Amino acid sequence: MNDDDQTVQPRPVEPVPTAPAASVPPPVVNVVDADTPCIVCSYNLRGQRRNGRCPECGTAVARTLAGNLLRFASAEYLQAIARGLQLVIWGTIAKTVLSIMGGIAGAALSFMAVTQGGGMAMQGVVMIGAALGGTLLTLVVVAGWLMVSIEDPGIAGTNRGSRARNVVRICAVLSGVGTVIGNLLLFVGPTPMFATGAAGGAGPAATALSLTSLLIMSGSQMAAGLAGIVLFFGSIVYARWLAARVPDPNLVRQSRLYLWLLPVLYVFGSCVIVGPLIAAILYLIYLFTLQRHVLAALAWQASPQAREIMDPTASSSSAHV
Repeated sequence: MNDDDQTVQPRPVEPVPTAPAASVPPPVVNVVDADTPCIVCSYNLRGQRRNGRCPECGTAVARTLAGNLLRFASAEYLQAIARGLQLVIWGTIAKTVLSIMGGIAGAALSFMAVTQGGGMAMQGVVMIGAALGGTLLTLVVVAGWLMVSIEDPGIAGTNRGSRARNVVRICAVLSGVGTVIGNLLLFVGPTPMFATGAAGGAGPAATALSLTSLLIMSGSQMAAGLAGIVLFFGSIVYARWLAARVPDPNLVRQSRLYLWLLPVLYVFGSCVIVGPLIAAILYLIYLFTLQRHVLAALAWQASPQAREIMDPTASSSSAHV
């Protein structure tokens, strides 16, 4: 075979090794790169520095980026909620104890009146004391709910808990007014329930007035009872909104559970007497847990982390000194 007949095969070209591409870290975004309304005034913070302030209201941008958390609310707002919950908790405890003691005393005096005769005057005194004490404690609880349900001046937008908050305030007032009117007519009506003597010769006009007073008293007490029922459900929904701002997912789930569990315990548990007491204890523990979160938010505001988030400009300026 001739050399001319042989074809020369080209040698394969080996690829030139290249250095691996260095991983470039993503640039640090120091500005808000999405449409974000200010939590106080709803100004669009897009393009604002994350450690700056809202040009409209002066609120720290970091405050908005952190979310609508309860610990960023004003100290006055948190103090009002904590004090209001304290009034509600201790007022409810006192009302429960008063009802139990009044029931026991009334049953004992009724038994003495049946078996030994007499004791009716003392029974009237006990009923008067229970009615007056219950009225005063109801007003304490009403004042507590009005403090708990004040509007947070530090947030804007739609998620402000306004519906549940208004239900709580309206029903608390109706409950207090109905209780006061109903119990007031027990003492100053045309025929007071606890009168020690009977006026003779009551004519038709007095009888009609007495019937009107009885109807007003019954209607007021019924309205107060219905308002109290709606207040319970409204308070759970409003407390769930506050729990979401803690945030405490367990307390939020507990709120959903208590919306049906506590009424079931109260209604059907009345057959074994202790059902309402168990429901009241669970409800008070629930409110106490919420109060503890509010106090923890107040304590957090005094920490260096809180000052850095709520006033980043001050912290950065102090770092340059």
